[in-house]
Amino acid sequence: MRLGERNPSLPEDVDVKLECTAHHEAGHVVVAAAQQLRLRLDGLSVDSRGEGLACYCKQPDESDPSRERVIIATFAGYKAQERFCEECSYPAPDALQVILSPDWCEARETLTRLSDEYFANETVATIQCKLESRSEHLVGRSGLSSRHLPLPC
Repeated sequence: MRLGERNPSLPEDVDVKLECTAHHEAGHVVVAAAQQLRLRLDGLSVDSRGEGLACYCKQPDESDPSRERVIIATFAGYKAQERFCEECSYPAPDALQVILSPDWCEARETLTRLSDEYFANETVATIQCKLESRSEHLVGRSGLSSRHLPLPC
C-alpha cells in the first residue's frame, strides 16, 4: 500500500470504524472483568479516528492460570468486534489484519510463556484455538452486542 492510499481492511465510514472499535475495546474490558483481571483507572477510550485503548492489567503473574486469563482477554477484542460486525452486517475484520495485530502478537507472546505442563502434549496452535474459543464463549456469554452499547447499526 502506498502513502495516502486507504487500507482496504478498514471500514471507509468513520462512524462504522468508531462503532467497531468501541465494541472491540469493550470486549477486552468485559472479558477481563469477567475473569477478575484488574481494570485500570484509565478505562476504555476511542479517539475520533477510531483508534482505541482498553486498560486492564495485562501483565500476568508467573502462573499458567494468570497467563491464560490475559490471553483470553486479549483475544476478546476481535471476538467482540467480529460478533458486532456480524450482527450489523458490517464486513468482518480481515483475517491477516487480525493475526498481525498487536493484540494477537501480545497473546501469542504470552502463550509461549505457558509451562510445558500446561501444554501436556498439545501444540501451541491447539492451545491457541482452545483459548480463542473460550474468549469467544465469554464474549457471547457477556451479552455484549449491538443491542447493549448505545451505538446503532
